[in-house]
Amino acid sequence: AARPPRSRSRLHTMSKRKSVTMDDVDGFSAAQLFGQGVCYTYDDVIFHPGHINFAATEVDLTTKLTKNITIRTPIVSSPMDTVTEADMAIAMASVGGAGFLHYNMTQEEQIANLKAVKAHRLGYVTRPEVVSPDATLEFLDELATRRGFTSACVTDTGAVGGKL
Repeated sequence: AARPPRSRSRLHTMSKRKSVTMDDVDGFSAAQLFGQGVCYTYDDVIFHPGHINFAATEVDLTTKLTKNITIRTPIVSSPMDTVTEADMAIAMASVGGAGFLHYNMTQEEQIANLKAVKAHRLGYVTRPEVVSPDATLEFLDELATRRGFTSACVTDTGAVGGKL
């Protein structure tokens, strides 16, 4: 019996005729995209998923970061001084990833960053700012600049435990 002709991709067929551009085909397969020896950035590529026969909620991205540490999202931030300090490590942890604190700071700064990350409880204000009813807007503006958030509890005594 005669052998059926081998199936060739549209890209392969077109590449025999002329120079192929992205406009000539409706995308590349993963093998074609990553195997052609050209580097792309995120702006150069749009990934379209194929049909899936399961719900997105069934996808589990849980990953072992170390033998004893598991993260829900396989995303980590770089330990660079322009990238990860306490705020970034907290943000990464809040979405299930991990942030590695950089070491380009004094030991005291490293300890302060680590304590801030460890003390953070998502959704909780661990060190609330409490003011009395006679606090000025100027004071509240200074507070927002200093603490990085714009809310404060107002109690009759200006202390935790007073009447709201």
